[in-house]
Amino acid sequence: MSSVPAEADGAAAVRAGLLSASRGIQDWRESIARRRLIVRSEPALHERELLQSHHLAHAIKDSLDQRGATPRWSRTLAALAVTCFDLAMDQWLEGPADHPLEEYVTSVWADMRACIGE
Repeated sequence: MSSVPAEADGAAAVRAGLLSASRGIQDWRESIARRRLIVRSEPALHERELLQSHHLAHAIKDSLDQRGATPRWSRTLAALAVTCFDLAMDQWLEGPADHPLEEYVTSVWADMRACIGE
């Protein structure tokens, strides 16, 4: 989240970080789809991917902690970030090839906000 403005609050920082992470990978769509299919078909690989997601959430949490978020908020936002990105990635891979991942991230983020009543 180093590319996110320092003044961004926790949720804004997470959203900006997700959008930043989703930029520039449009050209990797086919290889990401193949990899995801293989990983999800092999239990050991799927377990490893879940562990990687856990490590990513921990890194996001640490970054939010450094920005001054409370530990409770940091853990919650980190879990939401990983879930949002994973859901957006699924939708992106299932959708039209020319639709950017960023738009799915924005859509899933809005869905998550609507689900929790914001």
